Amino acid sequence: MNIPYYELDHVVWKRHDAGDIRRKEGERDKYLGGIVGSSTWIIEGAHTHKWVE
Repeated sequence: MNIPYYELDHVVWKRHDAGDIRRKEGERDKYLGGIVGSSTWIIEGAHTHKWVE
């Protein structure tokens, strides 16, 4: 189907070999907004926070 796939954990965390770093709220929201603003996407995760709505 060639649809981009995203995990919510990767929206919350910047993954690095030296350790994960939590994104600041504004950065996280902007990143998620870019994903859902695209024409197609699949998002997986079980976050129940307001920012996911």
